[in-house]
Amino acid sequence: MLRDVWPGLREKFRVQLMSTEQLREMLQAAGCPTDPVEIGLSWEDFEATYLRARTIRKRYTVLDLAFEAGILEECVDELFAPEGYWGRAAASHATADGTRVAGSFRRSGEA
Repeated sequence: MLRDVWPGLREKFRVQLMSTEQLREMLQAAGCPTDPVEIGLSWEDFEATYLRARTIRKRYTVLDLAFEAGILEECVDELFAPEGYWGRAAASHATADGTRVAGSFRRSGEA
């Protein structure tokens, strides 16, 4: 069923949701932290929160859908891969000599 309605839902989401960059800019303008380093959270702990986050709310969320579809871990892996959203963010916190700061993040080939 979801497969049948997904194209229409995807377009509705695209129109209604802000991009990550727009959201980040708004949060920064308001003086809010925009990544885990700014609140003292390591990248490992931050990644682990994605897998636990679906248990926080009583309502059904996209995380529940991904879990039930068997793709939640794959989605989290994509987010934290070197080319993923949080992987790129973590890389921007690396020092000039390539050492890791504020915890760890995945390098190419790490699972």
